[in-house]
Amino acid sequence: MRIPLAALIGLSLTSLYFLSAIFAPWVAPFGMSEVVGDSWEPWGTVHLLGTDSIGRDLLSRMIYGGRTTIFVAAAATALSFSLGTALGLTAAVRGGWVDQALSRLVDLMMSIPSLISALVVLSVMPVTIPVLILVMGILDSTRVFRLSRAVAVDIVVMDYVEAARLRGEKQGWIIFREILPNALPDFLDFNDFLGVADRTLAKLKLDGVVQIASFHPAYQFADAAPDDMANCTNRAPYPILHLLREASVARAVAAFPEAESIYERNIATLQKLGPAGWAALGVAP
Repeated sequence: MRIPLAALIGLSLTSLYFLSAIFAPWVAPFGMSEVVGDSWEPWGTVHLLGTDSIGRDLLSRMIYGGRTTIFVAAAATALSFSLGTALGLTAAVRGGWVDQALSRLVDLMMSIPSLISALVVLSVMPVTIPVLILVMGILDSTRVFRLSRAVAVDIVVMDYVEAARLRGEKQGWIIFREILPNALPDFLDFNDFLGVADRTLAKLKLDGVVQIASFHPAYQFADAAPDDMANCTNRAPYPILHLLREASVARAVAAFPEAESIYERNIATLQKLGPAGWAALGVAP
């Protein structure tokens, strides 16, 4: 398979960044804390990016600093995937009040822009690497939770999962041996799609200005059965990301004093329509 030119350029630059950070002692022209010149020397043949306030080479410090950046990003990503997947699958398998409590907590966290939440937490806690990893991992795990739960709720009603429960299998077995292997391909594809959208918003500096609402063909509310028509309000023929301007959403809610009634009327309309009417629309996955 031929790699697109844009992807090849991005992969090459990323690989160069990783390799430079990993082999920093051999790549950097000077040590990370070594004083090699006067204060604030301009760039030149010896110091390609100049020096800092005490005479340390800036290029060397940037190369060494890449190690910390890569470690924090990798650790936060691993934490968000592990925590979000574990809680999402647990909510889908346990159901009931466990599902309700976790889902409402995630909804509450996602209602606040992640950047604002991180700044508030870091303003009252020591800014150390473990704290940064925890804050980034927990905030990012909310998206992983919603995706993993949306996929898992459609699998827990399958016959092979019911058979495992009748055999007396534990919750861990059901999650890791029955649900996860069947949910992983769909989950990874959709999560990659969502990740591209999140990175694009961050690159365009639109985080906190535009929010992403994800929809999935197997979406299911926490307190609804898989065949409940209310689920169709958040379903789509294909995995879809909706871009919502937060200012526009606020104005729309302000224009309708009883905005929550719109949601209730939509569910009532779908329930009146019924499965047959919904299928006749030709929009069901």
